[in-house]
Formats: sequence, C-alpha cells, structure tokens
Amino acid sequence: MGRLDHCVSVEDFRQLARRRLPKSVFEFVDGGAGQELTLRGNRAGFKRIRLLPRVLTDVSRPNLTTTLWSRTYPTPLVISPMGSCALVRPGADIAIASAAAARGIPYTLSTMATTGIERMARAVHGPLWFQLYVLKDFDFNRRLVRQAEEFGYSALVVTVDLQTGGKREKDLRNGISIPLRPSLRHMIEGIAHPAWSLRLLRGGLPQFENVRGYLGDT
Repeated sequence: MGRLDHCVSVEDFRQLARRRLPKSVFEFVDGGAGQELTLRGNRAGFKRIRLLPRVLTDVSRPNLTTTLWSRTYPTPLVISPMGSCALVRPGADIAIASAAAARGIPYTLSTMATTGIERMARAVHGPLWFQLYVLKDFDFNRRLVRQAEEFGYSALVVTVDLQTGGKREKDLRNGISIPLRPSLRHMIEGIAHPAWSLRLLRGGLPQFENVRGYLGDT
C-alpha cells in the first residue's frame, strides 16, 4: 500500500508514513518520551472507548453541532497543537489548518509550530486557537498571547504539564534536537527517501517562527 487513497484506517496512514519518511523523522512523529509507557497507555485508553448508539431514533438529519464558550461548531472536534509539522512535509501546518477550516473545525496552532501566528491567520480563514508553552520570559509569553488575540485567535490553550522537556530516547538515539541540526546520518537517511528530501530542499529547513530569537537561531 503506497497511496493515500488506499488508506482506510489510522494504522494504514501510519504504515505509509513509516515507508515514506526517514527513520529519524518517522520516530520523531510516532514516538514519545522515555520508554513510551504513557504513549502506550494513551493508545490503550482510546481503544477502551466505546460509542453508545441511540436506537429507534430519527437519523435522517444527524446533528453533531457543539457549543463551546458561546461559539457553535459543526462537530465536537478540535485539531490539537502539533510542532515541527514541516519536518514531515513543507507547508503541513497550513494544509492541516485549511482542511479543518473547510469543515469549520478549530485548529490549534502550537507555540512550536513551523508557521507563525500572523502567517497562519493570513493563510487560513477558519476558527483558530493558540497553544502556549509557558516560557521563562513572561514578557515573551504576553507578546505571543497579544499577537494571537490581535490576529483573531478565539481561544488560548495553555500547556501546564511540561515543566521540563521529556527525555525522548528515540530522538536522542537518532540525533533529533531542537533547534534542528541536520547531521551526516540524517543526510544518508534522506538519500533513501528522495521525494521527502527534495521537498525539504525546496521548502528549506523548518523554522520555529513564533519563538525565533527566543531559542536562538531557530
């Protein structure tokens, strides 16, 4: 299976990504911290969820609308914040947000996204939320929040469980770091995935636009 239109499940997409991406990039996206006990626990938790059908009811006009903070959305779905999406494919942040906007689904832009607050707001005409990592520089935090408010982001999502970065063992073994620093090993992996490499060369090394200057040369 090598084409998107052949994928019918999340696992199909996962296996396709495994084949199309360099090992270090796939494991960055697919992996978690430590020995990945929490990651496996989260997956097991999702598998325990069951949908409770309502039988003998009118299903001719299904209604999934949901109201949050006095705003009504067509579904109870929100795209969660994701960082470094452009490492998988240049322009991925905007592509995901645009797809969500087409269905009226809120997209949450991460502090560590590879698309900045302003650029995302100008590119996507749909509901946008902003996720804030509370950095040590509170003036910088306020600047990000004010910018998100200025450009029409309607909700602020604050991450409160990341007092320190996780020890991502796969990333350490693969030489993945933030800021991103390509190595000879990554170049060798890229040779085996020419389509991915060409896209990255055209788009350039992903930049963390929201924190440019805060993390140094990012």
